[in-house]
Amino acid sequence: MPYVLRKVKRIAKNGNKHHYILFSDKEVVLPVQDYLRYLLLEERKENTIKSYAQHLKTYFTYLELCGLQYDEIHEDRNGLGVLITFLSWLRNPETVSNVVSLDKREKRSAVTTNIIMSTVIQFYSYLSKTGLLQHSSYSVIGKNNVKYYEHALKGMTFSTKKKISNQNMMRIRVGKKQITAVTRSEYESLMKEITKRSKKPLRNQLMLALMFECGVRSSELRGICIEDISPWEQKLYIREREISIKYGSERTLDINENVLELYAAYIQNEYDYDAVDETKEYHYLFPNPKGGHLSYSTIKTFCDRLSSKSGIKFNPHELRHGHGTELMEFGTAPEVIRVRLGHKYLSSTEIYKHVRPEFAKRELQKAEAKRKERDEKRT
Repeated sequence: MPYVLRKVKRIAKNGNKHHYILFSDKEVVLPVQDYLRYLLLEERKENTIKSYAQHLKTYFTYLELCGLQYDEIHEDRNGLGVLITFLSWLRNPETVSNVVSLDKREKRSAVTTNIIMSTVIQFYSYLSKTGLLQHSSYSVIGKNNVKYYEHALKGMTFSTKKKISNQNMMRIRVGKKQITAVTRSEYESLMKEITKRSKKPLRNQLMLALMFECGVRSSELRGICIEDISPWEQKLYIREREISIKYGSERTLDINENVLELYAAYIQNEYDYDAVDETKEYHYLFPNPKGGHLSYSTIKTFCDRLSSKSGIKFNPHELRHGHGTELMEFGTAPEVIRVRLGHKYLSSTEIYKHVRPEFAKRELQKAEAKRKERDEKRT
């Protein structure tokens, strides 16, 4: 089957989830359909399934450019070579001499490349384990055994004359990335800028506050309903309804008085009650004109415009980073931060252990002041 003019389409709805299918020249790509259906049965998040479909679209595009079929890469060691070349193509399409790139974007980052490679490896692992792909293994030299491709991301073993080495051949090493986070002073400047220019300052300030003061993700922000905030308990409940959120991210957050004051003022003065759908049991805190939730592009556009007007460069996720960084700098236990931010693993929280220069300077000044005070007491 020629894999041309392929696209990802949302074709069915199952509860609050959608089934994404990879189409090729108006035909369904059956192996991908089977795999995505499997992910749906595994209760993977909608955004995860959509991302997997897009990554496989990229892979099938590459196969078409190479004149290959997905089930033709098992012979001898050709399969390993195809995937290694695919990895190189993802990073820099111009490095593969026999492939003409149709993607004019800049080369992908190491993180993005690793995610795509992981998806392809898992796809083949699924086909192998379910018997949908015959003669599907390819091997590399091992110490005493053969390693199959489903273990590629866990590290492939190969031998040299001098030693046995474990190396992940399907993964690019990613250096530690310094995150960018909005500071408290920048946040206060953004809030003032909203007051000056926004038509709905209370709504926009509340959106900003929920991301910076509570560490809410933009996807979670879109799904917050009036019923999710309990002013008398000072609680915010992150729940999954129509908008998919990350696995295990449903949680209860304590909110401070500043956020509660903004919430009360917004509900009283700016909330669009005309957009409320009375037939629903819940009502979005930030509804669109039809009563539904805001789109991500709406929030992104709001932040982009505010960034341009204020001269402070930031994106929605950097507001969340600001909250995590501030908590870490004030000595909050990492496990507490993990639960508050809805991280599945503590390692995800450890990115906030970086020290911002201005914070380090303040702490050193405090230490210097204490030293001088101690010396004065001695004299």
